[in-house]
Amino acid sequence: MDALELLKLNLLSPMVLAFFLGALARGLRSDLAFPEALYTALSIYLLFAIGLKGGVELSKTPLALLLLPALATLFLGLFRPLSSYLLARRLLGVGREDAGALAAHYGSVSAVTFLAALTFAQGVGHRPEGFLPTLVALLEVPGIVVALLLAKRQGGLGEALPEVLTGKSVVLLLGGLLVGALSGEAGMERVKAFFVDPFYGALTLFLLDLGMVAASRLSALRRVGLRLLLFGAGLALLHGALGVYLGHLAGLSVGGATVLGAMAASASYIAAPAAVRLALPVVEVGGMFLSFARLVAFAIALVAMLALYLFLTRTWMGTAIRAVAQDREAMALMGADPHRIYVVTSAVGGGMAGLAAALLSIQYSVHPHFGAAFGPLTFMICVLGGLGNMPGAFVAAFIMSEVIALGGVTWSTEMGYVVAFALFIVLMFLRPGGLLARRE
Repeated sequence: MDALELLKLNLLSPMVLAFFLGALARGLRSDLAFPEALYTALSIYLLFAIGLKGGVELSKTPLALLLLPALATLFLGLFRPLSSYLLARRLLGVGREDAGALAAHYGSVSAVTFLAALTFAQGVGHRPEGFLPTLVALLEVPGIVVALLLAKRQGGLGEALPEVLTGKSVVLLLGGLLVGALSGEAGMERVKAFFVDPFYGALTLFLLDLGMVAASRLSALRRVGLRLLLFGAGLALLHGALGVYLGHLAGLSVGGATVLGAMAASASYIAAPAAVRLALPVVEVGGMFLSFARLVAFAIALVAMLALYLFLTRTWMGTAIRAVAQDREAMALMGADPHRIYVVTSAVGGGMAGLAAALLSIQYSVHPHFGAAFGPLTFMICVLGGLGNMPGAFVAAFIMSEVIALGGVTWSTEMGYVVAFALFIVLMFLRPGGLLARRE
């Protein structure tokens, strides 16, 4: 079979055409839609049918043939979340929890991708090994667990692990495997009319709905940024190539190695999101997902800033601090003790710096050079806002954080800082006294 015939066989199959039909229907704004109950029923049927057929094949497979593929899959289950986590921290510059959430998704496996790869391999005449559904569970569970351990080293995992182990995909695949392995071919003959013959018809309907879902989410590509898209595509290529290579080394057939590579290249959108929501809780605000750590840090910082502003503007000591900053000699003549005011100012400033460090420590990993990354940025914000001008510092901090975040999403974290410093220089020429400085 040449490449053209292979391409025609796959693109013109009912399953693939149904996927494109679903995408076209969504693009034409058709009112075609699957009830949620139908989607759930189809996914349950397909996953259990795959597990059932895999269990029958497993009952005929010697355990020695399963050992090497299982070890290769476990290695993938450890390597994928580790590589995803490290690359997310290094290339995307995200925090520990965000990197862990990404690693959980890319470290898990998509049951839908497994279905599609299995169908593809069978369609081109390379029948995969029957025990491959077993490898799905071996690949899914370690990937999520390792990623969550990296993201959150205490708490949360005890709730997330049962969610993974009792999730629909794992229960149906492993349950189907167990039923098929115990009943064998004799038992399969009794349910063949329901679980074998209608399988591809149900898969066609499933892919029709999946096409509509995929088309409806195309608009999200504009919001995630080019770097995140390249990150996802690069991980898929890296993990997929490694999966095919390890499958070949483990003695899998061409079809089996292809399916293992597709499993390794996939990312979960069922089991991993559910586990991440439990272990790394987030709050959705205006379409953005914020971890509780960041939300708590922002709330505490906002309250602290308001308290400091009221202290400086509504109390005698706060007024004295601002007055000494403007004219120390005049305040001494008015009976104020500048030395005492300096001590209070140092204590308040040190307390605010300590609070800022504590809030940062719950979002980032702590190391000896932890504060060096924030020193230049803090100086830039203070100068840009206007020395002694709290509202100006707040506005400057908001502007700089947005510029760095947008630059990081569009290009890189380092480029975000470059753009922020360039903007700082321009604004200093335009407003040398600070953003909210009064004109005299």
